[in-house]
Amino acid sequence: AVFVLLALGLAAKPMLVTLPFVFLLLDFWPLGRLQLPPADGAPADGPWRAAAARALRLALEKVPLLALSAASSVVTYLVQARGGSIASTEEHPLIARLSGVPIAYAAYLAKAVWPSDLAVFYPFVNRPWWQPVAAAGGLAALTALVIMSVRRRPYLAVGWFWFLGMLVPVIGLVQVGAQAMADRYTYVPLVGVFIMAAWGVADTAKAWCHRRKVLVPLGVATVAVCGVLAARQVSFWSDNETLWRRAAEATTHNGLAHNNLGAALQRRGLKEEALHHYREAVRLKPDYIDARNNLGGVLFNQDRFEEAAVHFAEAIRLDPSQARGYANLGAVLCRLGRNREALDVLRRAAALDPDLVDAHCNLAVALLTEGLTQEAMAHASQAARLNPALAAPQHNWGGALFVEGRLDEAAVHFREALRLQPDYVEAHAYLAACLLARGAAAEAAAHVREALRLKPDFAFARQLEAQIRSGVAPSPLTPLPAPSAGSTPAGGP
Repeated sequence: AVFVLLALGLAAKPMLVTLPFVFLLLDFWPLGRLQLPPADGAPADGPWRAAAARALRLALEKVPLLALSAASSVVTYLVQARGGSIASTEEHPLIARLSGVPIAYAAYLAKAVWPSDLAVFYPFVNRPWWQPVAAAGGLAALTALVIMSVRRRPYLAVGWFWFLGMLVPVIGLVQVGAQAMADRYTYVPLVGVFIMAAWGVADTAKAWCHRRKVLVPLGVATVAVCGVLAARQVSFWSDNETLWRRAAEATTHNGLAHNNLGAALQRRGLKEEALHHYREAVRLKPDYIDARNNLGGVLFNQDRFEEAAVHFAEAIRLDPSQARGYANLGAVLCRLGRNREALDVLRRAAALDPDLVDAHCNLAVALLTEGLTQEAMAHASQAARLNPALAAPQHNWGGALFVEGRLDEAAVHFREALRLQPDYVEAHAYLAACLLARGAAAEAAAHVREALRLKPDFAFARQLEAQIRSGVAPSPLTPLPAPSAGSTPAGGP
């Protein structure tokens, strides 16, 4: 039964791999299955040999559980490694990992005693040498104290080694993810600390004649305070913006928090504030590719194309294998009129990731600008197939048909783009052009008015408005401007 339940526990949370060792601690106390020999006996005496035999028997009893934990450890490591979650020694050198271990242990203990400045993500911070040395010294002193008191207060040793041992898989020796530590790692290890506290207080208060009058209200007050603090902490998880703003405030050098806060603000339309946090993320972590792409995306949407190009180019330099950076840079080059360069960059993006919608969408725009309508149509249709809910591919598909003079077919795609995104300015204008060429001036005028309401300075819509007023409809063969870019670059938080 224990074997099956441990297997289920490991399936739910692989850090339970240390549970067999916890069982050995419980064998010592409180179960009393492993008794220490007399303190004044020699190691060769019979009591010592008997104790060693009992310890070996108890250890052998745990072998099936240890085998299960070992198998879970191997599977977890392979899965994390294949998913790219395990950091390399180049990214996090061994000396940095070792120095971070005592810091993490000390921080976990401090936050257990005084739960302040809790955050969803704790970044790695380069600390002066004396801090890990001091933390290691403090941990060593505590370990020595609990070992010295093991006969009189065995619960201290059990609780302490429970805490130390259960954190080993997540203490950073094998670095999984980008976090230096995580509050969620402690909910089982801290049971050991609470064992030390609960039995320690009871033991200390045995001689107090008024211990109930003191400890009961003190315990109630402690639980009440913890409840208030927990309710406050839960409130920070109400939405993305609140969560990441709190993380940015509670920690330092947290590029991830600033980047994700920027993404939350950008979704709310607060572009200037989002821009500030993206810039802060890049300042704190210059090699942060997602922040570079997000910062470039906001600058792109503000028509600050030269600045956006700098960040997209840097993202590509940091990781030449990421298609997103090429797709974003290609969109910027299109807007800068550097279409030949844009074509090369966007073709590279589509080759790196054939399923990246933005690569096909932006490539369709660049091809349209060069008059390569058939190839543009192929990439626009591919983008529409990859994401049928996106309006831009439909708009670009209609644009290719529009340039070829196939206005009825183009109108179908412009209508679909507007169904998916009713405020699509360019789709309103180009659908109006199609309608005007077919003599549907009234419906064309309605779409022109909507385009100008959304974008009063849209030159093509103004041109159509003048044609409607003059009563002169453009011929299907009259050269008209190709639809503008229907996709904007965006990185992922």
